[in-house]
Amino acid sequence: DGSLADRSDDGLLPLGGFWPWQALSGTVPSFKEGGAEEEEASSVVASCLHMLLAIETQDSCDDSSGAVDVRDLYAHRIQTGTKLYHLCHTCLLPEGLLRDEGFRKSFVPLFCLYAKRDSESSSQEQTPMSIGQAFVEACYQHSSTGNSKKGSDNRSNDEEEKALEILIGKRDVSEGFSQKSIQAFDDFAGEMCDAFSEYGAQYEPFVHCIRLLLRPYFPTASRCKILSRLRGLLHLLTLEDESTNPASACMFTALMQGVTGGLPFRDGSHRDPPELLDAFASVMKDEVSSIPPGGFVYLLAVAHLARNLASSSVKCECGLEAMKRRTEGLGDDILANITTVANRLLASASGTKQELIDAVMQVCVMRM
Repeated sequence: DGSLADRSDDGLLPLGGFWPWQALSGTVPSFKEGGAEEEEASSVVASCLHMLLAIETQDSCDDSSGAVDVRDLYAHRIQTGTKLYHLCHTCLLPEGLLRDEGFRKSFVPLFCLYAKRDSESSSQEQTPMSIGQAFVEACYQHSSTGNSKKGSDNRSNDEEEKALEILIGKRDVSEGFSQKSIQAFDDFAGEMCDAFSEYGAQYEPFVHCIRLLLRPYFPTASRCKILSRLRGLLHLLTLEDESTNPASACMFTALMQGVTGGLPFRDGSHRDPPELLDAFASVMKDEVSSIPPGGFVYLLAVAHLARNLASSSVKCECGLEAMKRRTEGLGDDILANITTVANRLLASASGTKQELIDAVMQVCVMRM
């Protein structure tokens, strides 16, 4: 009579419908590195990750009516964005836990399983935007834990909402995020950036999480802030395997997930916001010497700027002028790469996102 996820108030324990994931974002008390407490905490986190991986990958069991996909009974009923938020929160655990190789081996396959779902249909048929909205909402709900929701004064809530409007600007209806949720997401992203700067850049799970926060389904202003906060460190967002082999399938997939689409007037995708394009152009001007041509951020910036240049050259003369101003001061090499990619995208058969990333890889990595 209903799924486990639907019966959050039933059972013997007062646990929510997605408690196995919430366990990952719990508070871990400080402990002496290398001590028994660290070993115990590492064991608990590893056990949670192993359990979640088992929940997500066990595909069938037999009952009286035949084979049943057990994931449809529970795991697939939990929003992917919610799962990703609580999984990413593990990066804010004490560094001693991140240093454990067992943590990486458990984290990465689970993260990759969730993170690829914006490019594959699931049983819930979630869209990329719904994943982003679920992530941001989970972030807001987690930040509100411990605050009493009962008997709250609606007027005080309205006043708080207006104050947030002043601090972070009006709500962008097209993105569908409230001021409160954006503020919570910005706070979380800020914590992640600070920890990444201090120690996290050396750990693969951290790199995966920061790259996730730059995906198109998150608030535009927040993505710009992340790029700004990590200036001088953006070259560290390239994984070790990608540095060795920039043309790898891993890099291709990461870029596919990092852009909105191909040519908007051909594939129906949205154009990138001007402030995001400005942020990428600014990064490439200021850090041209530190960001390698085959690195993740370099390729992501070329993809965004080339996509906009191609679209503007056909559909928007004012956009083309803005693009010219935006790219003033860029190095000759990157400007040539942007122009070449844009021309290839325009000459492609369908102007799809895949053809865009194909062009980026051919021009910037394979030098074709």
